[in-house]
Amino acid sequence: MKWYDAKGDPASRLRQRKHALLRGLYVPPDALPGSLALTHHHCEQIRPLVEQGREFKDAVAEVFAANAQLLALWRRQSMKKRPKKK
Repeated sequence: MKWYDAKGDPASRLRQRKHALLRGLYVPPDALPGSLALTHHHCEQIRPLVEQGREFKDAVAEVFAANAQLLALWRRQSMKKRPKKK
């Protein structure tokens, strides 16, 4: 059993959330990394590009978190299956 094959309802929910995120993951060709700062010049056309980049980064972080939780579940499940040493 691979770590991403963890069993049970928590693992199933994590996989469903992860796959939903991955299906919706789209890298806009003009997305920009970074943050916004208030200046005296208005550049409202850049704001949506930075927000798209931030949304992408947040979705990727959530996928990584789901993978880490699936790994932790798999480890707990695989430890239960091991015979105890005498």
